[in-house]
Amino acid sequence: MTRIAQAAVLMMLLAGLASADSVMFGLGGDPGQYYTFTPVGAPAGVTDTEPAGPYPGVLVENNSADNNFFFCITFTKVAYWGASYEGTLIAPTTQPQLEAAYLASELYNLGDQNAPLSVKGAISMAIWQITDPTPGHVPVDPAAQPYVAQAQAAYNAGKLTPAQFTSSKIFVPNDPSIQDFMLSAAQLTATPEPGTIALMLTGLGLIAISRLRRSR
Repeated sequence: MTRIAQAAVLMMLLAGLASADSVMFGLGGDPGQYYTFTPVGAPAGVTDTEPAGPYPGVLVENNSADNNFFFCITFTKVAYWGASYEGTLIAPTTQPQLEAAYLASELYNLGDQNAPLSVKGAISMAIWQITDPTPGHVPVDPAAQPYVAQAQAAYNAGKLTPAQFTSSKIFVPNDPSIQDFMLSAAQLTATPEPGTIALMLTGLGLIAISRLRRSR
């Protein structure tokens, strides 16, 4: 995602804030991280391609903006590149949320955006598999299974608790058809100063919107 695209998303968010208490999330431009794999049980020659996370985005809370990278944690819903959404923030507390936050932190330790696409893809599919409320909606990626097992083992051993992830953030849109996005505490960055935000917005226009999920 270019700096111009980041600033354009930020402009949309700040312009849409209704009050100082508003929380908004803006999904950035398509990072082009398309991960292809053969799902478990798929017929010979059938593959699946999904946009691997994390994705660039902007989280605006109380008029402070955080440009960062986010994981989608609701596979069966939708979101649109370059769109912004109003909602609320929660901390991970359930087993799926804690395991997803754990895997997001694991990717950070493995290089984050510099990690190979195969790693980002497998961890993305593992997060979606873990957070799928109805098993079977998410294509099962063989490469994701070690990460699923690792996260579950960490939780079952009592190593994952809400107290460990109080700084992690999950954005839940007001529109229930839109995907939830998670920012791991390990990924948090400093908030831009108001003057920096103003400079970023100068002379920039809006960016185009397209679907997050590609048609298969």
